[in-house]
Amino acid sequence: MSKFKTQGTKKKIQWLETLYEITRDVNSTLGLKKCLKTIVEKTSNLLNVDRVSLMLLDKKKRELTIECATGISNHVIKNARVKLGQGVSGWVAKKGKPLLINDISKDKRFRPREKGRYYTRSLLSVPLKARREVIGVLNINNKAKKQIFNKDDLDLLSALANEASIAIANARLYEELLFANERLKELDRLRSEFVANVSHELSTPLATCRYFVSILLKELAGTISGQQKEYLNLMEANIDRLTHLINNLLSLSKIEAGKLELKRQKT
Repeated sequence: MSKFKTQGTKKKIQWLETLYEITRDVNSTLGLKKCLKTIVEKTSNLLNVDRVSLMLLDKKKRELTIECATGISNHVIKNARVKLGQGVSGWVAKKGKPLLINDISKDKRFRPREKGRYYTRSLLSVPLKARREVIGVLNINNKAKKQIFNKDDLDLLSALANEASIAIANARLYEELLFANERLKELDRLRSEFVANVSHELSTPLATCRYFVSILLKELAGTISGQQKEYLNLMEANIDRLTHLINNLLSLSKIEAGKLELKRQKT
């Protein structure tokens, strides 16, 4: 009896060590697609199964779709849609509970999508949860040597699913940050273009105004009174002020875009 207990303890230690390695690998993967692929591959190896499907939940449509899988045809991966509450995956997603089926032929929730692809009748399905909300489902079947899944397999898959959920949530957040960063870059580019265009449009009429004010001040268009000269000088000063502000805006825009060239000169 003690011999069997020792063997069971060793097996659990091996599982924990493997689970730790998988957790480390999965959580070090940032991109969502690569993260999902790693989870599926590690699940297949850890539980020694041929078929693994990772489904994510679309909250708005209230349905699950296969985002990554192994041992399943591309046609099924692209077209499979499971409504919340329907089928095995839909039931697991709605209830938020793991499910171990010993004989899929006797369970009404199971709906085979590929005939001849199931060489065992045992199936495991566990929810993927992030912040206590179901974000998807992890399914496995076709265990090697045609063995039936047991509670140890269920506990191991559940433990793996917990770590996978965290990794998926982190990968999603990482991609959202990347998208937000790219969006900010695009908005910054548009702002810079707007500033440059507005500055150009303002510079042209201001230059024209300065030219005609200088003509009037030089009395090339006729004699002006002292009060008129005072007004024209005030106009010229404000034109220079606006021109200076526009040049500052252009310089700031160039600095932010990394296009401003600095030249050294003696003073």
